[in-house]
Amino acid sequence: MSSLRVRLKMLEIHNKLQDVTDTFAETQDIWMSDLWKLSELKHELAKEFKFKAPKDSEGRIMSRYADWILKEKDDA
Repeated sequence: MSSLRVRLKMLEIHNKLQDVTDTFAETQDIWMSDLWKLSELKHELAKEFKFKAPKDSEGRIMSRYADWILKEKDDA
């Protein structure tokens, strides 16, 4: 993954997050479409940087509230 490509992806994600946080600040409210955008951004980050939910010793995904890890760490 090239440095410029990573920076451009992070810039895209930053700008989308800025749109959402600007809406929060201006309206003091949250729109359902903003919740969707946040969820989409989380998935973009996971895909782009190869994050994944940790698994237990039997290969089952741990609690949905557990911090995600790098894919390589789980594969080791």
